[in-house]
Amino acid sequence: LKAKNIYAADHETKRNFANELNPSIERMLESMASGSDELLLVALRDYPKPEDMIFYHVVNTGIMALAMGLGLGYERSHLLELGIAAFIHDIGVKNFDMLGKKDVFSDEELDRIKIHPSEGALALGKIDTGLSRKILDAVKQEHERADGSGYPDGLVSDEINEYAQII
Repeated sequence: LKAKNIYAADHETKRNFANELNPSIERMLESMASGSDELLLVALRDYPKPEDMIFYHVVNTGIMALAMGLGLGYERSHLLELGIAAFIHDIGVKNFDMLGKKDVFSDEELDRIKIHPSEGALALGKIDTGLSRKILDAVKQEHERADGSGYPDGLVSDEINEYAQII
């Protein structure tokens, strides 16, 4: 429900993602820290409704990112920041009508998809002026790859934000 609320909202609406997401992220962290694998098992399931794929995807990405952050020994503040980045990382695709497409993307569609990280980071900087540079960079760099084959900027290795590498 939280993901639907965030992704369905207008890009012009001012938000405070830390206030909105931190309680949910804290509950997830408590569950994971207790040794429960329940959330990870949920994240590995198929999406029940294909039309809601984006909502399930961002929640699952959040779960897996938090599990990795815990495994890496991140401090609580970094886990919260990573969780926020994971939950909002795909805000730039919320208006793409081709998300549920089962066919191969045309070159034009692929070019359009490749700009969503930059569009998302730009929109988020306006929606929530309190987001850290680390979160905004994670959103923009989520599709970068260590070998430089990613997008939008073709960054390599250590040029890529650590949260983006996890996401």
